[in-house]
Amino acid sequence: MPVQPLGRVGMGYPEAAQQATRGGFREALETAIEKAGALEDQADAAVLSLLSQEDADIHTAVIASEKATLGLQLAISVRNKMLEAYLEIMRMQV
Repeated sequence: MPVQPLGRVGMGYPEAAQQATRGGFREALETAIEKAGALEDQADAAVLSLLSQEDADIHTAVIASEKATLGLQLAISVRNKMLEAYLEIMRMQV
């Protein structure tokens, strides 16, 4: 599995960054969450392949698991920042 370079925005999700400029934050967030889910599916497949001894490459399984972990951490961080921004807006006095 080739390693893809990181985009300037979106931590490995350059299409999500481009979509944020075109279609809005919601679409970009949905795309990033879908990508995180896909990374998790790839990690599950790599671990199952390793456990069934179809593919004895432990490095691929560990790298796929780390990618899935980082994708989930990114999604959680974005959610937390979005929630903080919402709460800050709600505290503003008009």
